[in-house]
Amino acid sequence: MEILPSIERRAEAVKLLGIIGDKNVIPWLLGLLDDEQELVSFESSLSLITLMGKDVPNRAFQIVKSSIYKMNLERRFRAEEALCLINPR
Repeated sequence: MEILPSIERRAEAVKLLGIIGDKNVIPWLLGLLDDEQELVSFESSLSLITLMGKDVPNRAFQIVKSSIYKMNLERRFRAEEALCLINPR
């Protein structure tokens, strides 16, 4: 069983990959969409949205949409911003 600090560390690493902006990590991030830890798959989805924009797989969009209200306020704001990037209204 993975402990919380490990989950948080992996989620932060995935977040940083999105911030760095290297599109070579997209295949790796796609694999993390199915991670057993919701926080890691959530951060992977946000990073994919950042890197791929409107070309993001629907699975990533669905993960963010279904998890958004389970996350802390900072993550919720980042998720709402990411969703606005791919669906401007």
